[in-house]
Amino acid sequence: MTTARLAYIDCYTAITEAAVRAIRFAERTPLILNLGSDKLHPDIQQAAQDCRVVAIQTSIDETDASDAEALATGMYDRVRPQAAVVTLGRHGAIALTRDGLHRTSAPQALVRHTHGAGAAFSAGYAHTLLRGGTVDEALAAGCRLGTDHCAGRNPIIPAQRQLQPAIRL
Repeated sequence: MTTARLAYIDCYTAITEAAVRAIRFAERTPLILNLGSDKLHPDIQQAAQDCRVVAIQTSIDETDASDAEALATGMYDRVRPQAAVVTLGRHGAIALTRDGLHRTSAPQALVRHTHGAGAAFSAGYAHTLLRGGTVDEALAAGCRLGTDHCAGRNPIIPAQRQLQPAIRL
C-alpha cells in the first residue's frame, strides 16, 4: 500500500470491522471511503481521523435529494475529507469541499439496473482525480460512468476499456 496512489474502501455498516482494518492498513495512502447508502459509523470516523481522505461518498434516494447538502455537510464536518460526495441517482451528484458546494447532473438514460452504481460512480470519480482532474470534472465523470453502467444490460463493474469512452478529460 505504500506505493498506491489511492485506496477505495467500502465502508458499509455490515462490514465496519473489516473496513476499519483496511483503513488502518492503508496508513498514509489517500482514501476514497464509500458508505453505500449507510450512515457513517463512529468506528469508521475514528479510523479515518488521521488519514488523507480524498472523498467520502454515500448515496440517498432520489426522493430525498433535498437532504443531500445537509448529508454532505455532516460527513464533511465529521471526517474532514477533501470532498464529501452524495450521489442522487438521476439527479446527479454533489460534493462539498473547502471551496464550497459542487453539483453535476446525470445524463439521461434508460436505467436497466442500479446494482453497482455507486462503485461505477467511484471508478469514474477516482480515475479522473488520478489523471489530474478537478472535483467538478470527477463528479461529471462519475455520473457519466455510473449512468452508462446502469443503462447496460449486465450489472457488472466496468472494465478499464469501458472507462475511456465514459470519462472525457
